[in-house]
Amino acid sequence: MTAKREDGCSLREELRQVSEERDGLKVQIDMLRGKLVSTTEESAEMRRLYDVMQEERTKLSRQYNECVAQLRSLQAAHEALREEQGRTEEDYKQRLEEFAAQHSPSLMAPSTEISSDDEMRKKVDELSRRLDDLTREKVQLVREREHIIQLLRQEKQNLCAALQEEDEMLCNNERLAMRFNALINELATLTERQQLRKHSEGLEKNSEVVGMEGAESAAAAMYGSGLEARMEEYRRDPEVALGDLAGKLSEAQELIRQSDEEKACLLSEKLKLEDLLSNSEVNVATLSEKLNEKCLLVDTLTNGRDELTVENMKLQQLHQQLEQIVANALACADIEVPSPAYEDTGASFAEKVTMMAGVFVQLHESGEAAKGIQKEWAQAYEEARSVNNTLTQHINEAWKSIGLLREELSLHKQLLVKAKEEQRDGAQLLQQVQQSFADVSNELQLLKEEKKEWQLAHAGALSTSSTQLAGSAAGHVNSANSGKNSAVTCTSEEFCELQVEVEQLRCDVHDRDDKLVRTQQALDNLQQVLDTFTLHKNKDIEERTVGMQMEIDELRGQLVLCEQKLHDSKKEMDMLTMSHRHELAAKNMEIAALHRKHSELRKLLDDTARQLNGDNTIDKRVISHLTLNFIHAFVAQKAEADEMLKVLSNLLNWDEGMQEKAGLLPGPSNPKPGQQQRGHGHVIRGFMRKMWTSSAEKGISRDDYCARGSERSSSRSIAELWVDFLMRESENDSSSNIPPVARSINIAGNEKESDTVFS
Repeated sequence: MTAKREDGCSLREELRQVSEERDGLKVQIDMLRGKLVSTTEESAEMRRLYDVMQEERTKLSRQYNECVAQLRSLQAAHEALREEQGRTEEDYKQRLEEFAAQHSPSLMAPSTEISSDDEMRKKVDELSRRLDDLTREKVQLVREREHIIQLLRQEKQNLCAALQEEDEMLCNNERLAMRFNALINELATLTERQQLRKHSEGLEKNSEVVGMEGAESAAAAMYGSGLEARMEEYRRDPEVALGDLAGKLSEAQELIRQSDEEKACLLSEKLKLEDLLSNSEVNVATLSEKLNEKCLLVDTLTNGRDELTVENMKLQQLHQQLEQIVANALACADIEVPSPAYEDTGASFAEKVTMMAGVFVQLHESGEAAKGIQKEWAQAYEEARSVNNTLTQHINEAWKSIGLLREELSLHKQLLVKAKEEQRDGAQLLQQVQQSFADVSNELQLLKEEKKEWQLAHAGALSTSSTQLAGSAAGHVNSANSGKNSAVTCTSEEFCELQVEVEQLRCDVHDRDDKLVRTQQALDNLQQVLDTFTLHKNKDIEERTVGMQMEIDELRGQLVLCEQKLHDSKKEMDMLTMSHRHELAAKNMEIAALHRKHSELRKLLDDTARQLNGDNTIDKRVISHLTLNFIHAFVAQKAEADEMLKVLSNLLNWDEGMQEKAGLLPGPSNPKPGQQQRGHGHVIRGFMRKMWTSSAEKGISRDDYCARGSERSSSRSIAELWVDFLMRESENDSSSNIPPVARSINIAGNEKESDTVFS
């Protein structure tokens, strides 16, 4: 039986070892599973990073396509400008040819030819400069394009390298996962093999134990013979042996399963016990708090008891001193003390008082002393009342501190409102980004500084609140200490006064005893009143402290909520600042594009303004027709010649010197000073005589010239009609004594027409 028990114990130990090994293998499997989960998480993170890199790659490719489109658009604009330049040159050449075909070179003045050549050269120079600028811009854009292409290629290479590294890491993670799975399977197979081997060894040991027991007893021998027979049967028939082994293995597995169930039950019980332990710890904490409170109450009560014992001792000492004083008074009064009734005992206090019954004055003094003691107790009551007032003051101070905390909370709320208002102001300022980027950046800096100041103010407010609370606690302690010191000093003063008064009590001890009894009763009554008062006061203080603690907890919860709201508002401000920064970047890009477009339009406007400058461009046909009409009017000696000359002066913007030389204004340069209307005739008449004499030498008469003019008038052009209109306007202005001012501006888009502007 002992051997069976030992075998059973050994089997249990083996089963325990197997269970421990199984637990260790389970722990290893859990660790491997955790590693596998971590590797899968890392692979997911790498996949996410791969997706992010793909998105960045698509963004970069999109930007590259946009840059290529912009370059193509710039090239198209450059080609369009080149085509426009070619068209303008061809148009200008065609106009020159048409003008040469319409007007003979003999009728054109040499000054107009020179001016047209100069204008042509200027325009050609301007066009060449513009072409050079465009070529330079094209070269710069090509360089920028190449630089952008290089950067994009480098980024593409970097992305490809990063993607390859990520793919390699993913492959490695997959290999590790496969290896972990293989290791887990191997561990499972090893555990199964170990369990089978240990079960087989246990069965062999059982068989050996049974054989040894057969030698000891007949029953064991029979059992051993049976086992031997079975072993022979097993040898003969191994399948039956395997079946028995399988049955035993199933039984062992059932035992293992039962042990697992027991283990699970134990674990559940362990968890329950842990829960109970945690609950008990919580209960212990609460009970410890209550015990601390009770200990504080006990300490206060013990202190009160000690104080009462001290006062009782003082009263006993006073009683002894009174007895001694009475004895001294009797001795001084030469009153014989009666002999004691028993030996070894002195005269009693009552006997001594009866001896002093005859002294009436001392009785009166003892009554006054009793009144003084009553006053002292009244003072003690007033002191207790003052203590009550101090307690109420402390409570009021606590309420004040709570009010301060509430004010701080309101300040925090106001600061939050201010922060929200500042956030709204920031949003409004961000809407004005197109007007001024520098102002927005300054406002953001100011907001950051205000945020720092607010944080510093918040920390300062918290520190001041903590210092105020510490100061209030220290004030309470100091007030308590001062109260104790004042009580001690008062008691010492009372003791001195009592000594002075006791020296005066030398008579009527019996009444004094009665007074003492009465005072003792009053003292007991006052002590009871004081005890009840202290109990009620302590209860009131406890209730108020509980209420204050609840309010403090509520305020702390509100403070936590306020801090959470502040944190959320900070997060919202950070998100808004980030979004505003992105919007600012986008607006800056738009502003840069608008600046480029504005510069291009400015260049084009400068070119057009340079081409359409009224100081340099005058319609040659108008001037030529006006000069021809002036010559005809001057030859025919018509009054219209003066008006034509005025129109010419206004068109050519002659200054006063030129008008004086032409005879329009009086002066030293006028051919005939003093004759403003006809002073110009001699200069022009002499010039015309030379022209007519030269034409007469060539065989051209005045009548032929007039005939030619009449032939041309049959086919009048727009310029001639315009000259007639100017003449009529000048006649009307001369009749009203208002000089006209007219200017003709040539526009390159028209082929045979010109527009004028009057100012």
